[in-house]
Formats: sequence, structure tokens, C-alpha cells
Amino acid sequence: MIFSRAIAWACLTFLQGALAFVAALLLLLIIVQQVRGDAGAQPLANLIAAAVAAGVAFACRLLARKFA
Repeated sequence: MIFSRAIAWACLTFLQGALAFVAALLLLLIIVQQVRGDAGAQPLANLIAAAVAAGVAFACRLLARKFA
């Protein structure tokens, strides 16, 4: 293998954390836009992106547990 299991686990764990952080920031952005009244058609797109990021983060978590 090119990567050891430890490196694969570390990369997947980092990617999971980064994607979860992005999902949280997108949700925070939606809330701030709603409070300020700036929301147009964009909140739905941000919500979809947050859901995708959270789903990929969950998949990375499952893969990281496989390598642990």
C-alpha cells in the first residue's frame, strides 16, 4: 500500500473534522442571513451544501473507523 493505515485514518479524521466545520459555518451563515433579512434564494443552496458536507463527513467517519 502507498499509505499506511495510520495515515489513512489521520487523513480521514482530519477531513471529517474539516467538513463538519464547513457544515457548521454554512448553517451559521443561513441563520445570520435570516436574522439580517439578506436571505434570497441562497439559503436553500447553503442548506443543501451543509447537508452534503455533513453526509460526507459521516462517511469519512465510518471509513476512518474501518482503518482504526
